[in-house]
Amino acid sequence: DEKKIEKLKSIKKPVTITEVRLFLELCSYYKRFIKDFSKIAKLLHNLTKFILITD
Repeated sequence: DEKKIEKLKSIKKPVTITEVRLFLELCSYYKRFIKDFSKIAKLLHNLTKFILITD
């Protein structure tokens, strides 16, 4: 459906960790239509990991 495709294209880029997680959840619904989804999702998932910095 063209309306759904255009709606997905108009989604703004995720900036915060929460937005990245929500974007991954949305995309995982359509993963069967996205080639190599797991490779792409892994890269985005790595961005959401907590890193402890001690000074």
